[in-house]
Amino acid sequence: MRAVLTVHGVGIFGGRGPWQKPIERVLAPHFHCITIKYSHYRWLGFLSAVVEPWVLVPAIVALYVLKQWYTVHFVWAWFIVALALSCIAARFRHRLALNHFLLECSARLSLGLRPHVIAHSMGTKLVGTALEDYPQVWLNNIVLTGCVLPTNYPWREVQVAKPQAFAHVRNEVAMRDLVPWLAHKAHQLRILRGFGMAGRVGFDAGDFVHTTSSPGTPCAECVLGGRSAPVHNVMIRQYGHSSVFATPEFAAYFWLPFFWNIDPAEYSEFLEFCRAADQHYQDHDVRKLRIAEEELLYSQWRWTEGSSLAAFIDRYVSVHSGTPAMATPVVALVLRKIWQDVAAACDAYHDRGPGWEQKITALNPMVAVLRAVDAILG
Repeated sequence: MRAVLTVHGVGIFGGRGPWQKPIERVLAPHFHCITIKYSHYRWLGFLSAVVEPWVLVPAIVALYVLKQWYTVHFVWAWFIVALALSCIAARFRHRLALNHFLLECSARLSLGLRPHVIAHSMGTKLVGTALEDYPQVWLNNIVLTGCVLPTNYPWREVQVAKPQAFAHVRNEVAMRDLVPWLAHKAHQLRILRGFGMAGRVGFDAGDFVHTTSSPGTPCAECVLGGRSAPVHNVMIRQYGHSSVFATPEFAAYFWLPFFWNIDPAEYSEFLEFCRAADQHYQDHDVRKLRIAEEELLYSQWRWTEGSSLAAFIDRYVSVHSGTPAMATPVVALVLRKIWQDVAAACDAYHDRGPGWEQKITALNPMVAVLRAVDAILG
């Protein structure tokens, strides 16, 4: 089972990823979830990314004492020196957090599988630095939220240098997010280095980076233009820095299919077809059920390699049976098993009844197809 690493960010005053557990409950039936936590910014949060309090505070106290008891000239100059030293020390703190992340990654990469990643805020900076500066870090699909990487992050150069550095990147762009904007201003003031506001405005568009208008909208450049890109900005207008984690349903509808290399819009349409067929079956409406099954059977998606679901099923049936083609009734039986399993998986996801973790695996269309073929021909 492939792993998904979740890497939290840091709040203004600390905190360590309360979103990771709810997201893990969504992903766990399908992936081996690994929560990466680091305590380097736990107490002072983003402030300790800018200045090192263990350097700055003692320096201020020392200056105050010397000013009270001794004649110290140029106090402001000494304060600026202390501030500069604390900024340098803050970079060492970031390096310690990065080393912790690399250590956690290396333990997973040693198994030979490139894990998926969900990173938030400071976690996106750790992931970006690891990809750019460390040749041993190879990842699969990456979700970035509240991203504080610069908009001109060199995705193309990273993949040219390491073809297996990453497969696809989904950058959730929250247009009300102030944290990336503050990180960008801190970079401009030379307080922070290598930070930016990609989580607010997206990465610079081009042949390597496309932009979609909403989470459930297909990329027009990929679908109509025929030019796929490994990096996509996904515009989310109504969210702020952390509110994208408000409901695990967001991960279920958008991040799960992304990790399966399925377009979320196509995935949502597939689920709707299956739920509609199940509803017509429950209502004993044979005419509407036949229409729903025909729509499902002859729909074409990119995850079926551009062919209809009927041709996709027939291909797996032929492989399973060892014959060039199978009769239409067999494909119809497989199709019915598919939408029944998918509908049951949707119900299991919401109800969490007995055996729900096994049923919910059918939410993956590929698993549903293979399981249906095995069940009908087994």
